[in-house]
Amino acid sequence: MMRRLPIYLLLAIVVGTLSSTNTTQAASVDTATVFSAMRDELNRSMGQLRLENLAKPYFIQYNLRSRTSYDIAASFGSLVESTHRTYNSLSVQVRVGDYTFDNSNFFDVGLSFFGSSDDEESFKNRTIAAAPTYGGLRRQLWLTTDAAYKQAVELYAKKQAVLENKVRIDTTHDFLSEYEEGSSDLQPHPKPDIKAWEKRVVEISSVAKEFPFVTGCKVNFEFLPTDMLVVNSEGVAVGRTDFFTGLEITVMTVSKEGMPLAQTWSTFAPTPASMPNQDHMVAAVRSACEKLEQQLSVELIEPYSGPVLFEGQAAAQVFAQAFAPNLATQRQPLSDGGFSTPPRFSAFQNKIGGRVLPEFLQVKAEPKARTLFGTPTLGYLAVDDEGVQSEDVSLVEAGYLKNLLSSRVPTRRVRESNGHNRGGAAMLSNIVVQPIDSAEHVATKDSLVQRMMQLCADRELEYGIVVRNILDRNMLFTSVYGMSNGEYPFTRDGAALPLVAAYKVYADGREELLRGAEIRGIAAQSFKDIILSTNDIHVLNYLAPAISSPFVTGGPQYLGATVCAPDVLFEDLEIGVSENEFSRPPLIENPLTESK
Repeated sequence: MMRRLPIYLLLAIVVGTLSSTNTTQAASVDTATVFSAMRDELNRSMGQLRLENLAKPYFIQYNLRSRTSYDIAASFGSLVESTHRTYNSLSVQVRVGDYTFDNSNFFDVGLSFFGSSDDEESFKNRTIAAAPTYGGLRRQLWLTTDAAYKQAVELYAKKQAVLENKVRIDTTHDFLSEYEEGSSDLQPHPKPDIKAWEKRVVEISSVAKEFPFVTGCKVNFEFLPTDMLVVNSEGVAVGRTDFFTGLEITVMTVSKEGMPLAQTWSTFAPTPASMPNQDHMVAAVRSACEKLEQQLSVELIEPYSGPVLFEGQAAAQVFAQAFAPNLATQRQPLSDGGFSTPPRFSAFQNKIGGRVLPEFLQVKAEPKARTLFGTPTLGYLAVDDEGVQSEDVSLVEAGYLKNLLSSRVPTRRVRESNGHNRGGAAMLSNIVVQPIDSAEHVATKDSLVQRMMQLCADRELEYGIVVRNILDRNMLFTSVYGMSNGEYPFTRDGAALPLVAAYKVYADGREELLRGAEIRGIAAQSFKDIILSTNDIHVLNYLAPAISSPFVTGGPQYLGATVCAPDVLFEDLEIGVSENEFSRPPLIENPLTESK
């Protein structure tokens, strides 16, 4: 274990750094007070917290997140919402036993579904005062630490009992004791001009009024700076600021068969100053409406199996949704009675050393990059939620998996942390997919289209498919699903990738926009069938779904991340259309259309 300064010296350094910072906006919490309360209660708990004849804590960690949220929403040129609030949450982790074997990595069915009689206080993501005082925070830490400890000793005893009747095959330690400690990365918060953004969001949404067939329009703006403070019993005391700014546009209509149709567009950046200009966003909503109009006049696609080309944003989206989530470690917990929830996105847990991409592609994590390919990154991460320094990681080299993003929870194949704990478990940061130097399978965009058409001719296919936009998962469930009253067809199949901008491309260069199309059956293994890529890299900032379930970690459901990728041509994918039945469309004409 690396040598560390005493915790009181570390706290003095952090607080001194904060007090000398010329912030644009006052912090939502008094950082010196928070660190002092966390330190004092942690030391008291480590010294006194113990149930008779039961193990005392060997490790305690406090995480406090302080968020300031600015939310603005508009529809058809009218302001719907404009709110500003600050809220803080507290998570406490208590471990009993030792680093080799403790209460973690164990799934207790009864506790997970029915709770514990001792677990009366919430200690994961617990909401606390917006401006906590020293005494108020000490009280919250006292209650949450007590509850966390009682559950920890309960789980520890059950885990020991389960193993008495089982042969333990996996003897991987439960927690890592050696890691590279990170430094504080707290930043001043820029203060957005709320009135100016209200005007911008209203103006953007008003474009939809030019298209009477549009039945639903929603434009959302959010700025969410977050300070995260970590103190633990090993002497770690660090802070970090995460920035997130987003603007999401959703426009909807209904086809003659009653099928809900949606076009979405989103842009994300660290701060409001990094966002595109107003003209760009107005053009985006107008383009979305025009695509909707085109979709109303096209027939549903027949089932298709053949080459598919992903261009620009869609190339990064397909990696972000179907490949990148498998690049983080996940540990299957020991279970009580054989019941357990298999981890999501676990295709690569035992694949280190195996081929996961064609040999002309490589993948790296660059968490400390504030910009990539000239674009500010949303996945910037200097120090993770455990206070561990975030490291660059070579994940895939010449198509072969070499490592995974990891936290202090080791797995059989990855036994050290590279500083990627976000939201309570290993998680994505900045991911870069690109061809290796002098790769033979790298070509221009036009060459990728030509190769696709050649493959179509060989298979006697009338057309190929080019994808330019894939529906974002977050927007699907937070915007599209609600606006369609739950009838948007793709909400029923979590494995499919719904396409909002995909085109048939014919040999003569003609393009036809598709309606109601979705990619089916795509999995991490499908990416080995990429046959060509470009050198041009598209940068996608997006809200990534948490890889480990928030039900287990207590962390947020979505976290900002960045995926960079070139255009890619898959030799064979399946595209189909939903066969769901829909409600009848309105019986009489839209009054706005009628008035025209």
